[in-house]
Amino acid sequence: MSEESNLPPILNAFKIFKLNMLPDAPTNQQDVDAIMGIKRVYQMTRNWQGDPCVPRDYLWDGLNCNYNYNSLRIISL
Repeated sequence: MSEESNLPPILNAFKIFKLNMLPDAPTNQQDVDAIMGIKRVYQMTRNWQGDPCVPRDYLWDGLNCNYNYNSLRIISL
């Protein structure tokens, strides 16, 4: 508010929302269940959290995924 004005501000705040779409579909659920079973049976201590293959920058350590189809698949451990 200016010293020369006796009116309140017209706009003091607003919010803008943007929807960000994930670039890939989630990893095939059967693959996720299988890899978690392997982790449990072999008592692996890796800190795997979230989706195994997406986002690609956070691919689980030790996994390789196939990104050629709409349903992502774990192809090797």
